[in-house]
Amino acid sequence: MTALNIANIPNSITTVEELAGWCGYVLRETAPTQAYVEAVGVANFQADLQETVSPDGKHIAVFRFVFECLPPSTVVGKRWNGIKEIARSAEIPSYYLSN
Repeated sequence: MTALNIANIPNSITTVEELAGWCGYVLRETAPTQAYVEAVGVANFQADLQETVSPDGKHIAVFRFVFECLPPSTVVGKRWNGIKEIARSAEIPSYYLSN
């Protein structure tokens, strides 16, 4: 599990898009080798990201998350409450906790 104290999210993050990016970088760093088998012969990292330049010259970040989750019929509350914690995750590095 990667413990989160909401107060530790940098106050420079002001949009959902920035928060999603922050989560992507944190998860990729705290669980860099955690992977799930999604299909026969297909394993993907828990959090995968690419930084690249699109054909039209825009710099883009591509984030992809894979989480184990509870079956929808067993989730109490919102759907995201059914996401299971990453077993081998780590503490968020301090440089992710400041502006």
